[in-house]
Amino acid sequence: MAEAAVFPLIGAGSGLTPSGDDYLIGLLLILQVTEPDCHKVLASTITRHLSRTTHVSASYLKLAAKGHFSEALTDLRQAIFSSCPTLVPLQRAINRVLAVGSTSGADTLAGVRAALASATPAFH
Repeated sequence: MAEAAVFPLIGAGSGLTPSGDDYLIGLLLILQVTEPDCHKVLASTITRHLSRTTHVSASYLKLAAKGHFSEALTDLRQAIFSSCPTLVPLQRAINRVLAVGSTSGADTLAGVRAALASATPAFH
């Protein structure tokens, strides 16, 4: 199942980090916390298909598969899963992610949203 979901996404889009790859990084960011077993399966599947994307994106995906993310993304995750979440730090973290690349931040946030929606049905 993970194979069928990842294959059309990895390398999909243009630029140094294609949109599909950014989306997958967003998924990995959240799944590492909400569903660690799913994160491992997804990470393994992504790692097997790194040749389908750019060298830059492959490097970022490889790091995300190992659980390493940019400061902007780790700050976002911390704001989301804070024991006392407030809107201001969350909005600040979202804005930092949105400032990444021309569409990379938004594409990554789409993956974050999808992972949160799958973990929290009420999030839809």
